Amino acid sequence: MLEEKIHKVNTEFGEDILNAKSLKQLEDIRIKYLSRNGLVAKLFEELKSVPKEDKPAFGKILNSVRDEISGKFNSTKTKFESSSKEKDIDIDLSLPGVNNIIGSKHLLTQTLDEIKSIFKGMGFSVFEGPELESDYNNFEALNFPADH
Repeated sequence: MLEEKIHKVNTEFGEDILNAKSLKQLEDIRIKYLSRNGLVAKLFEELKSVPKEDKPAFGKILNSVRDEISGKFNSTKTKFESSSKEKDIDIDLSLPGVNNIIGSKHLLTQTLDEIKSIFKGMGFSVFEGPELESDYNNFEALNFPADH
């Protein structure tokens, strides 16, 4: 009698696991069979009513069925999880990367740039040169008299 119930639970689990289409259905199957109040736990409770000499044999069968059901469930769950992860990742590797702008201009540099833009708007030009000029560049080349 118990052996027939064990076989029935095992075949029903096999059918249910094959018909599972989502992780939600798979979780419902786990609750139905492997939870504390599931069908496998009820079979273990019925083991108490089996005669003493038959308990080791039925216990061994029940343990193997529970392990088999757990193994099938875990393998099916990993298949569902891996297939759902593959669907979630949609990365186009041919697109250019995103350039992250790091840092900003110093406040004095921003102010100097603003002043330069104001003078450029009035018609002046900005020229870069050495920070120290010689006497020739400051006075003689411009025909200004030096301190003579």
